[in-house]
Amino acid sequence: MKPLIEGSHSLYEYEDPISQTYFYAKEDGIIETLIYKKYLRSKFEIAENIQFKRQLWNNFKCDSFSQKDIELLKYNREELIKFFAKYHECHNSDFTRYDHDKKRDLFNLSIRPGLNYTSFSIDNSQTDTYDTDFVRRATFRLGIEAEVILPFNKNKWGLLFEPTYQEFKAKSENSRTTAEVNYRSIELPIGLRHYFFLNENNTFFINGICLFDFTNDSFIHFNSVPTFEFVSNINFGFGIGYKYNNRYGIELRYHSNRELLKNYSSWSSDYKTVSFIIGYSFL
Repeated sequence: MKPLIEGSHSLYEYEDPISQTYFYAKEDGIIETLIYKKYLRSKFEIAENIQFKRQLWNNFKCDSFSQKDIELLKYNREELIKFFAKYHECHNSDFTRYDHDKKRDLFNLSIRPGLNYTSFSIDNSQTDTYDTDFVRRATFRLGIEAEVILPFNKNKWGLLFEPTYQEFKAKSENSRTTAEVNYRSIELPIGLRHYFFLNENNTFFINGICLFDFTNDSFIHFNSVPTFEFVSNINFGFGIGYKYNNRYGIELRYHSNRELLKNYSSWSSDYKTVSFIIGYSFL
């Protein structure tokens, strides 16, 4: 349990992974729970026990408080802090407000496993014998993301760098040829992220990235032509995601086409990926 405001009337918070509970203490030092609960009134109806509003009305008297102020009060950190601060200001009473000193971490380090849903096709401009579409498939990816929060605009912008291992293996057969692809690489996405803070614990974000890709023993092989080694170009990505408590996150990311056969004239490829990523920040 941590203090949010300390004074003649103090406010405390206890936080677990799914909820927050608030407590108050008057000058006698006895700590009491501010009661708020959701419960099922019927099979299809959720009701609320909002006893905390009566507790505040009975124990926090101030000429500037109206019953409507209490009725509109929500059970969350921001509104309760404002209420307790307003009470002390009303009585010209000294208090300490701890949330003023709270800042977001300016550096985050996260592990980010996920799935890539990839489509891949090969085209030859001189003959359609080797034109190949591989079936879209899901493959594993693993990244380590380093993020630096930029110290302006209320910490809503971040620079990110995420070395990621990915691979794609597939085989395609038709009446004219057989093709086998083995593509492994380390991606180095570098990008910019923007946050939309809903409240203390819930945040949405969008990011744009530029991906540099370094292949490792990657090729496509046809049964009747030499093996082609992959050399990829830079491509781009766009993601949208959600973070809880600045620690747990999910992201959906779209990657633009990555050309893997740029060194071979008359050959071209279309490699596109949509990624579903989960993340855990441990620093």
